[in-house]
Amino acid sequence: MTKKSNTFYRPDIDGLRAFAILGVLIYHFFPNTLPGGFLGVDVFFVISGYLISKILINSLENGTFSITTFYQKRIRRIFPALLIVGILFFVYGFFVLFPTEFQTLTRHLSNGAIFNVNHALYRDGGYFDTAITHKPFMHLWSLSVEEQFYILWPFVLWIFHKTNKLRWLLLFILIAISVSYGANVFYTNRNPDMAFYWLHTRFWEIATGALMAHLELNHTKRLSSPFGSVLGLLLIIGSFFFISYDVNHFVYWSLLPIIGSVLIVHNTAETFGSKILSLRPLVWVGLISYPLYILHWPLISFCSIIDPTILTIPIKLLLIGVSFLGAFLIYRFIENPIRKSQNKKTTSYLFTAMMTLALLSFFGAREFYNPWSFYQNPEIAQVEIARKDWGVEMDSVEYEGLTLQKLGKEHPTILFFGDSYMEEYLPRMCLLAKKTGIPMARITWGGRCPILNVARRLKTGGFDESRDFVKKALEYAKSQPIKTVVLSASWISYLSSGGQEYTHIIDDHIDFLGTNAGFEKTMKSLENMLKDIIQSGKKVYLILTKPYGHNPEAYFQRNYLGISKKNNSMHVPRADWDKYSKRVHARLREIAKTVGAFIIDPTPHFCDAHVCKNILNDGSLMYMDGGHLRASYVEEHVHFLDFLFDQ
Repeated sequence: MTKKSNTFYRPDIDGLRAFAILGVLIYHFFPNTLPGGFLGVDVFFVISGYLISKILINSLENGTFSITTFYQKRIRRIFPALLIVGILFFVYGFFVLFPTEFQTLTRHLSNGAIFNVNHALYRDGGYFDTAITHKPFMHLWSLSVEEQFYILWPFVLWIFHKTNKLRWLLLFILIAISVSYGANVFYTNRNPDMAFYWLHTRFWEIATGALMAHLELNHTKRLSSPFGSVLGLLLIIGSFFFISYDVNHFVYWSLLPIIGSVLIVHNTAETFGSKILSLRPLVWVGLISYPLYILHWPLISFCSIIDPTILTIPIKLLLIGVSFLGAFLIYRFIENPIRKSQNKKTTSYLFTAMMTLALLSFFGAREFYNPWSFYQNPEIAQVEIARKDWGVEMDSVEYEGLTLQKLGKEHPTILFFGDSYMEEYLPRMCLLAKKTGIPMARITWGGRCPILNVARRLKTGGFDESRDFVKKALEYAKSQPIKTVVLSASWISYLSSGGQEYTHIIDDHIDFLGTNAGFEKTMKSLENMLKDIIQSGKKVYLILTKPYGHNPEAYFQRNYLGISKKNNSMHVPRADWDKYSKRVHARLREIAKTVGAFIIDPTPHFCDAHVCKNILNDGSLMYMDGGHLRASYVEEHVHFLDFLFDQ
């Protein structure tokens, strides 16, 4: 192999960085304006793989490779901005966040400091879920993926060089790209969060950059087509505007920004597109792109946590300005001087500081200490108690591929079936089952509509296993000596606000529940399902949706200095609830009357003529989040289902 240095600075790569970070920024601040802006991270992966692999391959060929030196440079490059932003928002979070919020921040920060936050977020849920704005260090997932790659990649290259097998490196990279992209395709429909967050499903993007470096240094000259880099730029910009994560076949469309990046990276600096990318304003943005990426999301997140209504367009523009200013200051006065520092102890200081931050964050996540708000306002402890006040223990059993929970040694005579809106009533039901000796069972799955032929649409295409789950639950209900079946779910969410996420499917004909056709077909499926259960000799009760509540934190008004005061008047107006629930509840009553099922309406329990209460008279919180009741409240106060155990 021919030895080449070929590591001269390319301003067009910084220009490409600028497009990547601007895509991410606009997506985070104005997601509807640039629905595919998050693909800027994919562009970053290609750039990173190209630049770092080029450095590593060069050093191996020239005999200057040192794994210690490589990691020292990575620490000097990555740690300064991450430390500054991490410390800043760790301290600020300590003073303004509530305990649960602070635990989320410190858990993600401690994982981010050791480049493992992608796995923590995988356990939490998806990048596109609504709670993501309450995770200030969510964006560190991409940094974690990159650094995990660079823990492995230098050793891979070193092994190939040491064994004189570098001629096989091209084949290895091509196989690795193919396998990784295949894993991404495989998991996109089966486990989309794994496809998004894990290294083995993202490896192909960074390895594509590594492939470009290997080809450039050892096999081919870079392209000099006047159209290649322009086409690449158009592919990237077009992807930002016209691709979203919920588009059909997203995993294939996501190739476009990667191809675009390859066309730019593998073109010479003399082409028209490269000259555009080399414009000084774009290069400047590219130079500060890393601290800009690290800084902007915590600003959005903290505003969303403390006062989501403040994120108006003028405030968003102000935050963008603050992000650019802060990123420039970090780059100019912290990042750049540290990277160029001749002090041999700099790396050790940075590493020690990062591990100290990781340790402090770890202890915060494990609740070894609480944030200042916990001590400033003793009532804040109610938030933490309410957040964890959920669930009940029951014995799990298997029935023909279906997992259910039972209470009592005999065959259950009462079956509680539904989603988490059924599960929330179980603390009281289990208490009564133990007192009366009446055996019961539950079949619940949170976030899944318990109606035949309804499935939840995955954000990457395809559907979940709800239909199979409901079928098995119905088979169990009909085949067992059960006398009473009780159904409860967040009916209004599925049939109104969840209309674009849930679908009715028969013979591959798909209707979204938010459409009139989807609504009517779903109601017909529910009617047929209830009729089928009743005809098998069961008595069926249908619990209507209870009034909604608020997250526990919402009961405390606070400012950006962390001073909070409890608001005991946050009840839901009865008129608003009646209007919100009217359509769905009227139809459920109609269906129950048609098939001979019995309606249970929770509204009178929670509401008087004027308001639906969220807080008891003594100030105790009733809800553990915006939709679910606390277990202790249900066990002590919810009596409208007691008659089920009077038999």
